[in-house]
Amino acid sequence: MGDPHTDRRPIGRRMTPQRADYRRLAQAAEIGTVTRGQLAVLAQNLTCTGLISATESHLLVTLVNT
Repeated sequence: MGDPHTDRRPIGRRMTPQRADYRRLAQAAEIGTVTRGQLAVLAQNLTCTGLISATESHLLVTLVNT
């Protein structure tokens, strides 16, 4: 019998080449400060990139604005 953990299906979003590029970019980014307005705009624009769904974007904007 084999190890039951070796054939596990990955959990989460499908890893596409674009997503891998965004992850590499995010890991290399410098940490700084942003405003709530910048976060709200980012949350709205993430839908256009396909990183999050419209529902997730709406919830994120709501959280940022509260």
